[in-house]
Amino acid sequence: MEKTKKLGGADALMADAALIARRSIEAQGLTPGTGDYGELVYEPQQAYQAACHTREDAITLIHLQVSGLRMLSQVKAISVVCLVVLLYIAYRVS
Repeated sequence: MEKTKKLGGADALMADAALIARRSIEAQGLTPGTGDYGELVYEPQQAYQAACHTREDAITLIHLQVSGLRMLSQVKAISVVCLVVLLYIAYRVS
């Protein structure tokens, strides 16, 4: 938690989201157990629940990416308008 306080902006948001996801997974019992030979083993029910959560996480990630792309396209449009205005001003001044 102390490391996330040192981060800023998107890094802090991603670190907080990762901590929340980890705590949620641990609370729901979706972490694997240890098998006879020390390997990590999931119970079948854990695997089904993890697959459902993975689909939900993927959908959420796609929604976030789409909103980010929309924001970038708006910034691009504003940049083009500013460039046109600056070119007009430069033309009028010269």
